[in-house]
Amino acid sequence: MNFVFFSLLIVGLLFESQVFCATISKINQAKKLVTVNEGSDTGFVKKARVCFYEGATKIGCAFVKASKNNIASIKPKDKLLAKLKEGLEVRLEPLPTAGLATSTEPEVAGASSFASYLRVGASFPVANAVTYSNLLYETPLSADIESMWTRDSTIKNLGVNVEVGIALSNSLLAFGARSRMFIPKKIASDYEDKDKDGYFERYAETVGRGKSMGVYLDYYYLNFPFGVVSFNLGNGLDFDQSTITLTMDQREDGLDETNQLFSATSKLTASFLRTNLLLDFDFGSLGFHFGSTIYVPITQKNSFVLSYSDPFTDSSLKNITAEEDLKAKLGHQAKVGADLFLATYYSF
Repeated sequence: MNFVFFSLLIVGLLFESQVFCATISKINQAKKLVTVNEGSDTGFVKKARVCFYEGATKIGCAFVKASKNNIASIKPKDKLLAKLKEGLEVRLEPLPTAGLATSTEPEVAGASSFASYLRVGASFPVANAVTYSNLLYETPLSADIESMWTRDSTIKNLGVNVEVGIALSNSLLAFGARSRMFIPKKIASDYEDKDKDGYFERYAETVGRGKSMGVYLDYYYLNFPFGVVSFNLGNGLDFDQSTITLTMDQREDGLDETNQLFSATSKLTASFLRTNLLLDFDFGSLGFHFGSTIYVPITQKNSFVLSYSDPFTDSSLKNITAEEDLKAKLGHQAKVGADLFLATYYSF
């Protein structure tokens, strides 16, 4: 009986050492990464606390940055990294218990749930945070009309951004710059029937081209890891400036001549509160971000300049100026909006 018990004890100890111990197989000084020869199959999962030993001497502790079935990466602080070498023993250890004496414990490397990164991505609007409309010029059939313009559709846009994330002790600051590319339509409409035969020889071409630049600052404060995937939540501030240039050119069938009857410039400066819901797919140094950003406008200021020489406008508009008419129909404004985004990043 004693022999059986002793044998089981030996097997249990061997199994425990196999599961909870590993060795350093590689040190990448350039990326400041340590690779060990155990992975998620034996408990070396992302965010797990590990300590390095030389014999019975504990050198220091850090946290697993990424892992696969049989390999794990650890990113210790520079001071600890300088003490490490290949072949050292690596043990899984529980987090220190609050209130217990830790005076003999070596300094533990940072336990941030986040990693610093450089990211490039694209955003696709679900609801435009900055918006304006494609417009159709309406030739008046009588005097005293309400507007010279009809909204055809809302302008589509695509955003691209560059972002740098800086990991703090248990949070992250992200700084970014963004450009929105608007995709307008050129819309033609009847303008004038010179000989009154029911056929409009002249027509109008209207297009509103836009550009937008913005900067933002986000603070991520919640991180929920699920293996290589984690869910992050953060809030921030966003500042955006967009410029829309609208022109309406009067043309005539069979002729190449162009007569510009409307030229307008609308500038909008807006600030937003941001909420970011982010899925982080971490594959070591490279990874992907997928998520959404919700925008809530705080302030917006619009300037509008119009130049026109359309005789129909002066003779037909009722109780409204040409500037008020076009500005209202263009609808250049900041609104509650949301983007979906996809990005790739390099962590450091």
